[in-house]
Amino acid sequence: MDQASFAPFILWSALALMSASYFLLHIWKYDRFRCLRLSFGPTTCRFRRFMIYSYLISLPLLLAYSIGFTTLKISEGLKITPEGVISKPAIDWTPYHQSLIFPLNLSFSVAWAFETTTHLEELCFWLFLLHAEDDNIDWLRSRFFYLWSGGSMVALITLPLVAILTRHDYAKSQALVYLIGSIFGIVLTLCFIPILFVFPEFIQSLKDLNVERDILLRLLKFHELNTTRVIYRFVFLIPLLIVGIDGVSSSHAILGRSLVRTDILTIIAGLGAAISSFITVQIFFPRSIEVDLQRQERRESARRIRNLSISNSHNACDDSMQCIRPSPYLLQTGVAVPYHFSPDFIQVPPPNPVDRVNSLGGAENRIARLFVQNDASVCSSRLTLQGVEDVKSLMNIPAQREKLDRNHDLELSKSIGLPPPPPDLARYPLTKENLAKHTELSVKERRRSSLHPLLKTFLTPPDTIDPAFWAYEP
Repeated sequence: MDQASFAPFILWSALALMSASYFLLHIWKYDRFRCLRLSFGPTTCRFRRFMIYSYLISLPLLLAYSIGFTTLKISEGLKITPEGVISKPAIDWTPYHQSLIFPLNLSFSVAWAFETTTHLEELCFWLFLLHAEDDNIDWLRSRFFYLWSGGSMVALITLPLVAILTRHDYAKSQALVYLIGSIFGIVLTLCFIPILFVFPEFIQSLKDLNVERDILLRLLKFHELNTTRVIYRFVFLIPLLIVGIDGVSSSHAILGRSLVRTDILTIIAGLGAAISSFITVQIFFPRSIEVDLQRQERRESARRIRNLSISNSHNACDDSMQCIRPSPYLLQTGVAVPYHFSPDFIQVPPPNPVDRVNSLGGAENRIARLFVQNDASVCSSRLTLQGVEDVKSLMNIPAQREKLDRNHDLELSKSIGLPPPPPDLARYPLTKENLAKHTELSVKERRRSSLHPLLKTFLTPPDTIDPAFWAYEP
């Protein structure tokens, strides 16, 4: 890379910035950065958490390396020799610029070491799942975990140590980091190829166990993404291997100090690294379009109800008015909000609740009706809303709660994009239809239980969302 110009590093800087932006945007869409917490919960295991932190460490280091060498290459410029125009060698740089080479090379070696450990962990993870004969086998006690631990220690020590020991020879230090890092990467990529051939049989075995269709579809998607990523990993690693071998040899027998050849290989390597990085993020943090659409519908429903309440509160509310508590079901599903006087909260403002409920239309009518009918806490709340006592006298709320029609709740859930309410034996008797639905759910649970718990954690998008998180989003 000593003979490369500033053009490849400009491209590397842009691609590194795009990769970092895409990673942050993806995990924001994935679970709103909640996976970054050390104590996030059972939906994020230590396996995935290490991937997150390793990427968070490697991307800024790679960005600093690319931008730093872009600045240095532009500042030093090119050099005209009898052989042609070449990049100015690092030995001819100013002392200040030479002092910056070692920190940049060290940052790049650390970033590549973390990238190697991440892909080694993924390789050992899939080998563990493919060879796990018992679902109770612990990943932390398996031989593949020890293989990953040993390989990670080798990568995290070797690459930075090479950069430290060869820091006085600027050109050879960079070439050795490229050479050793690309060798590690090629070995890992070659080890992925047998998994790609065995993976269809693994999917077929799960299909024979009647595993859920959505799990099989995600596995098929992972297989396609992994196949594509392996191709681009070779596109990324082979050019850097050539550049590293040429940089280590004193005669530069491969590239012959050619500026064009070095730049082309470096540009190809940068493009392959960026594309494989995008695919890796998709594999590590799988998202479900269906879940994303449900979240969007929840936010739109909450925003529509809140705007409706705010628009009516200025006309029908006074300072002494209180608000009816939302139903527990709506609190669980993320539409209801707390119950104090504020423009951000849903209120029930009309003087006569019966007239107000009847005046609403569509989903808002059913939601307001559910606020009044499906909340036993209304009886014990200290409400000063005019007309609430009349509503209490017209209906027995605890009895009405048991008599709510299931079809009404299902229609409400479907109209505003919510999941169906949980079953309740008091409301849903043991009829033949309800028993059939219960049997269907039990079959799905048995199918899901045939998967390894670690595989279920890795494949499952963050479907469980804090209801209040979606309710208050502007």
